[in-house]
Amino acid sequence: HRAVSSTDIVGSGSSNNTVAVPFEAAVLVANAGNDQRLAIPTAGTTTVALDGSNSFFRDTDTTTQAPSAFAWTQSSGPAVTITDAATANASVDFTTSATAGTYVFALTVTEGTSTDVDEMTVVVKPFVVDAIASLVNVGLSHATRGTVTTTITASITGTSSGTVTFSWSGFPPEPFFQNVTGTATDTLSFESPLLDDVQELSETPGFLGMWAHTGAVHRLVVTATDGTTTDSESVNVSIGVS
Repeated sequence: HRAVSSTDIVGSGSSNNTVAVPFEAAVLVANAGNDQRLAIPTAGTTTVALDGSNSFFRDTDTTTQAPSAFAWTQSSGPAVTITDAATANASVDFTTSATAGTYVFALTVTEGTSTDVDEMTVVVKPFVVDAIASLVNVGLSHATRGTVTTTITASITGTSSGTVTFSWSGFPPEPFFQNVTGTATDTLSFESPLLDDVQELSETPGFLGMWAHTGAVHRLVVTATDGTTTDSESVNVSIGVS
């Protein structure tokens, strides 16, 4: 904490009227980035980025800067080599001979005598499941006076040891997901209702009520398994007016 200076004194001149300006301690934050999933490459090399660029040091209320030093190390998992481990943006290469497992990497940032540590995880599997998109926008039709059909297709990246089966979960109540089919296949299909079906008259003149789910984002989950390896991925479905 800094000492109170003459500029911190307020009042009529009495020595009893002193106020210390609020002080916010320096902040050092390590950010190792998001966890990742990776399929063992079927050919060549896959590079995983270790991104610590969102780490920061703030020494005043308004000054934010990158920490003075970065150091990436491996905390657990099969041993791998980290490239550019003393920089914010390091990387790790995985080849076709990579070992399936959970790899944990730690980022230590330093500023003066202060340090902070954050970890990120890379899960390596024989295959991972992918949806066609991470965000799907669903329309509520008014002009065409018909329901809107949406299809989402999943697939896998990597190599399975047998037949892969899929399952979908996370559906909220109707009317937003109607006539759902394909929940046990790679291709999911559902209908969203007419806009009129999710509107209701309000007791307040001049306002048209909407169901709470309208305009929301719903999280669906697709899971794939070959009996040995299982992997899941989420798909965010947003609902709006088309």
